Amino acid sequence: MPRRPPDDDPYADLPPAVRDALRNSSLADEAAAVMGLLSPGLFPAPQPTLLPPRPEVVTYRVRVDLDDVRPPIWRRLEVPSDVRLDAFHDVLQTAMGWTNSHLHAFRRRLTGPADRFEPQLLTAFDVAEGERGTAEADVRLDQVLGEPGDRLRYTYDFGDGWDHTIKLEAVTPARDDPRPRCVAGRRACPPEDCGGPWGYQSLLGLRAEQQAGRALDEDDRERLAYYGLGDPEGFSVQETDEALAAGPTGPLFPDDVTGGVDTTGLPAALVAILPRISPDLAERLVALAREAMPHQHLTGVPQEGTAARQTAGIRWLLDQVGDDGVVLIQAGYLPPAVVAAAFDVLTIDRIWRGRGAKPREADAVPLVTLRSALQGSGLLRKNRGRLLLTAAAKKVRHDPLALLRHLADRLPAGSAEYERVAGLVLLLGVAAGRPVHAQRDVALAVEVLHELGWARTDGPLRSGDVHEAGRLTAEVLVQLGAATTAPAAGTSAQPPEVVALARSSLTGG
Repeated sequence: MPRRPPDDDPYADLPPAVRDALRNSSLADEAAAVMGLLSPGLFPAPQPTLLPPRPEVVTYRVRVDLDDVRPPIWRRLEVPSDVRLDAFHDVLQTAMGWTNSHLHAFRRRLTGPADRFEPQLLTAFDVAEGERGTAEADVRLDQVLGEPGDRLRYTYDFGDGWDHTIKLEAVTPARDDPRPRCVAGRRACPPEDCGGPWGYQSLLGLRAEQQAGRALDEDDRERLAYYGLGDPEGFSVQETDEALAAGPTGPLFPDDVTGGVDTTGLPAALVAILPRISPDLAERLVALAREAMPHQHLTGVPQEGTAARQTAGIRWLLDQVGDDGVVLIQAGYLPPAVVAAAFDVLTIDRIWRGRGAKPREADAVPLVTLRSALQGSGLLRKNRGRLLLTAAAKKVRHDPLALLRHLADRLPAGSAEYERVAGLVLLLGVAAGRPVHAQRDVALAVEVLHELGWARTDGPLRSGDVHEAGRLTAEVLVQLGAATTAPAAGTSAQPPEVVALARSSLTGG
């Protein structure tokens, strides 16, 4: 017997004239979303209609098709019906062959002849940005796919616009092994950032011309070489199934790509670097990771008292911003009174206080860095001259454990590759018990960034460049209790709770 969603009317509380217009509009969802943004006090945020969860877990067989691509690229997967959509996103990334380098969204397809979709579910990034709606982490797969034939849209990379149609093909009894499985599929995943379906079709056309012996101009040859278009027909069910079994932090590349380096249990961000650097450097980077994560996971949960002590400074800063926000002074800096108080609460050396009677945030580089890191981690945001808490910050600022988990999940910090790579190497060093910016970790980061193609305009990178590139990650670690100086010989530079935090950030444990 088909299961249907609850009999909800999302427009029931609206004024009659508006309600009737929306019900009769082909753009009802879009109109409701716009009005919800313009008048949040009057119009509720649009909510997707969810199915009730199944009373018992079953196995879903789904087919995932990459839209608007010919020949078809698809995967057939078996997953538990109770998998959360944020975890299902990881499954899709691995099964299709994407690198999880862009934003994504799930939208439930409405039944009927029109190609219409419900409001999208919110990712962790959306929630951190203060978006209103339903979080994908709170939704099970059986709440958006109920019966065979139901469809779900998954969009990856809003720039390229890779839309996937997920169709529920069959419902079978739960398997003893609940791990996701790939049971069939065809063709390789397109290259990242190649311009979406149109760009990929263009690459396929150039490849066909090249194989036919037709001469390509220099731009087309460079384009083909840049995207490294391999065999478009190449796809292995076995390799994909093994990658799914390993999980999102498992070995993402075959041995012939990583030079035979064992990548089992290493962070995906680190594994993604290995094919782009020399085998010798890859081995040294993996050796640091093994030193940093001897058990590949964090054992135990931080005690609330320890978490409260670690996050005291950051919670103080969030409290200074408060529910009403802080009015920023000219040039967008914090008021002098807040800056002066920060020197008494946060871990900031007095040399950054400046020479004026009133300390300025512009002089206090660590405070500027910390604020940037908290904005990047989705806890603070600026709007019309005010510094505000995000919705995520309001949820976690009075819960030290939740705040610590939020920060750990977003390290290494930074939006640019060089920031995240430098931060990753520094984080590995701290997880190994060494001080922030330990000389050998900085030297290793210089080599890695150099081989990834980063350089100064006036010559090769230096240690100071790594200090600058990794400053967002380093400042968060310092404010959470990380040491910056070396201890006596034979002892760890870092307190156990800082080592545990760094390992948790690396492994997602």
